[in-house]
Amino acid sequence: MKFTIEIVRCGDIGAPRILHRAPSHALGPKWAKAQAERLLEAYRAHGANGVRITNRRGEELYNWRKN
Repeated sequence: MKFTIEIVRCGDIGAPRILHRAPSHALGPKWAKAQAERLLEAYRAHGANGVRITNRRGEELYNWRKN
């Protein structure tokens, strides 16, 4: 399955800023979420604190913020 992982920086005001967008070919949403966790940790130094995962139709599957 094809997913899109977006690593974002969420502020208190306004829309989140996308720091990195990566395509993901995973067996299912659970595997895409695991890939997103690794990417989030890699972008922590750039201020990343959130992840959004969409499927190939653009439907949002996961959207979460870590502090």
